Amino acid sequence: FSSTGDKTPVKHISLNLGAPGDRRDARGTVWLAYPRPRPSRETSLDLSLDVVAKFAGSTDFQALNAERTLVQGTDASWVYSSWANGLSSLSIPLLGKGDAPATYNIRLHFAEFQKRQPEQRVFNVKVQGKTVIEGLDILKSTGKLKQALVQNIPNVAVSDHLKIEFEAADGTKAVPVLSAVEAIRVGGEVESGGE
Repeated sequence: FSSTGDKTPVKHISLNLGAPGDRRDARGTVWLAYPRPRPSRETSLDLSLDVVAKFAGSTDFQALNAERTLVQGTDASWVYSSWANGLSSLSIPLLGKGDAPATYNIRLHFAEFQKRQPEQRVFNVKVQGKTVIEGLDILKSTGKLKQALVQNIPNVAVSDHLKIEFEAADGTKAVPVLSAVEAIRVGGEVESGGE
C-alpha cells in the first residue's frame, strides 16, 4: 500500500482489528491497525484503508493492554489483544478495476477472553458468500481462554473485494469476535466459473 498511490492489487495484507496502531511481528509482517489510528506527524503511517466493517447491534472494536495480555499459542500475542466484537461483515478491497481475478489464502485469527462455557459463543463464517466454517466455538476449539486460534481458508477466488460474513449459530446469543485477518495472494487469473 502507498499513502499516495494505488492500494490495489494487494499481494498480502494483515489487518489487526481494534489495534491502537500498526506493528511489525518477528517475521517482518506489518499488521495494519483497523480502524486506522489518527496519525501523529513523526511516527504514524498516514494510510487510509477502504475497508468496510459492519456490526450487529451496538457492538464495536475492543482492546486490552497488549503488554499485559498474554495469549498462548502465538509469538505475536499482541495481535489477539484487540478484536471486533459483534462483527457481521468485513469487506476488504484486494483488486481494483482492470485487475485480473486472483486467488488468495485467508487466515482468520481468534481468541476468547470472556469467561464463558463452551457452546455459549458459536458462530458461522462465510467467505465470498459461501459458508467456510460452521459452528465455530473458539473456547471449545482451544480448550482455554487467551489461546490463539487460526482458521485457514485456502484458495479463495477474488475479483474485487474479499467479503467475510459472521452470524451467530442457532440457539446462541453471544456475538462473533475476530482479532485479525490476513489475505495472501497465491495465484493469478481464476478460470471462469472456478471455485
